Amino acid sequence: MKTSNQVIVSGRLAQDAEIRQFANSTKATFALAISRTEKRGEETVRPVAYQPCEVWRKNGTTESFAQLTKGTLIEISGWIRPEEFIDKTGTRRHRIIFVVNKFTPVQLEGKKTEGE
Repeated sequence: MKTSNQVIVSGRLAQDAEIRQFANSTKATFALAISRTEKRGEETVRPVAYQPCEVWRKNGTTESFAQLTKGTLIEISGWIRPEEFIDKTGTRRHRIIFVVNKFTPVQLEGKKTEGE
């Protein structure tokens, strides 16, 4: 059975990306707020999950990181990296990180962008 590890999702940045520069590359990390609309009886709710994401670029090619600001609606594509770690209390924890290959700001239909 062939398996695939790909993710494509859209959401809003929960905070400005944290940028860390290394010798040959730069990493941007942020939480992406992903939600959906659900009907619960007569009530409509939007549960939200905050997914950790990271984007890597070679130094000198990080201009697009300026778009990674709080509230920006983006679509990402990439892959899932599972992580296992021991927390401060000694408990083994698991989480997944979305490693982003490509991200694109999303324009909502009928909305004007700045400068229009």
